[in-house]
Amino acid sequence: MTQTIVYLLRHAQSLPDQEVAEPEWPLSDTGVEQALALVEPLNKLEIDRIFTSPFRRAIATISPYCSGNDLAFEINEDLRERKLKEQSMLDDWQDLIERAWDDFDYALLNCESGYSCQNRISNCISSLVTTHPGDTLLISSHGNAISLYLNKLDSAFGYAGWQSMKNPDLFRIIFTGDSPDWDKAFSI
Repeated sequence: MTQTIVYLLRHAQSLPDQEVAEPEWPLSDTGVEQALALVEPLNKLEIDRIFTSPFRRAIATISPYCSGNDLAFEINEDLRERKLKEQSMLDDWQDLIERAWDDFDYALLNCESGYSCQNRISNCISSLVTTHPGDTLLISSHGNAISLYLNKLDSAFGYAGWQSMKNPDLFRIIFTGDSPDWDKAFSI
């Protein structure tokens, strides 16, 4: 049966700014250095196709790798971060995230529940695997979206798992046919 490898890349450190819409948050200076440092380890993965969230920080994280290897990436709206709130930031965002992890149905008005985001990103990844069987895919996305996907693969991965994620972070999922298996032993 065909194996497809998916690498889920959480973007490098960003620079949140109350005055800038969240999708436009750039990488911090540290994040730029982190993105450059990803080039060498990503080179070892023999990636065939690259997909990214439309958010600036996700694109900026993979851009050095793409440029250095003359590779193109494809933007996929369904890889965007979960919308937790209408405004960019709020003082109690940590409490909001914790509540959202406690109740996957919880969502503020015009925002996305945990179940909704989890289904969106799961369907997106499944579709990419179905469309590109046997390939090695790199997907640049966000902490909340990726952690909700990982939770779908292993329900023990929850709020504490999300908190333990780094910027950047990389996870390997091996699909045999359309069946995903999270390779927890993998690290860069």
